[in-house]
Amino acid sequence: PFDADGMIVAVTFDAHRKNEVLFRNKYVETEGYLDDLREGTMTRRGLFGTMTSGGIWNNAFRTSYKHVANTHVLHAGESLYALWEGGLP
Repeated sequence: PFDADGMIVAVTFDAHRKNEVLFRNKYVETEGYLDDLREGTMTRRGLFGTMTSGGIWNNAFRTSYKHVANTHVLHAGESLYALWEGGLP
């Protein structure tokens, strides 16, 4: 879904090692991701319709959305920014 937490993925090919590929990945540790991890459930609703646990009545009046940081990354200076369509990095 479009509301999934962001993950940075790196695939590395080494010309000196035939038939070998190095794959690395790590979730973007946004405030929302860390809250979900700590609580063991989805704590904020997604911008594109993913609801938190508890059904429609638990989500009816929630106006805050989870920053999922799942669209693009930007390397600027010494920082790496994870971006999304719904707000600031």
